[in-house]
Amino acid sequence: MRNLIDIMVKNSIICPKMDKVDKQKFKIRKKINIYNGVTIQSHRILIFHIERKSKISQREIRLLNDIGLKLIERSKIIFKTKILVINAPTCSKAKRLSEGLGWKFLD
Repeated sequence: MRNLIDIMVKNSIICPKMDKVDKQKFKIRKKINIYNGVTIQSHRILIFHIERKSKISQREIRLLNDIGLKLIERSKIIFKTKILVINAPTCSKAKRLSEGLGWKFLD
């Protein structure tokens, strides 16, 4: 969690309130951490935090997007920003795909 906060502060994203989403409630088994945050400007943000050693591919980005859409649909919260914080090697095409799908990508 500390690593996530450091990355967000480095990119000028400050969330005084950040709650961890229960993945089991949404039947998600992936090794990711999902957070629902509120910024200083009272905007809701959805944060996916992934830490691993293997490379992130386009297929996984599409899967993460589907999980994000499922979370938004079930929680009935309108998120101003969707953020991917990935501490892993990432394919350049996967980065472009995530930005094309409306995700902000932080390394």
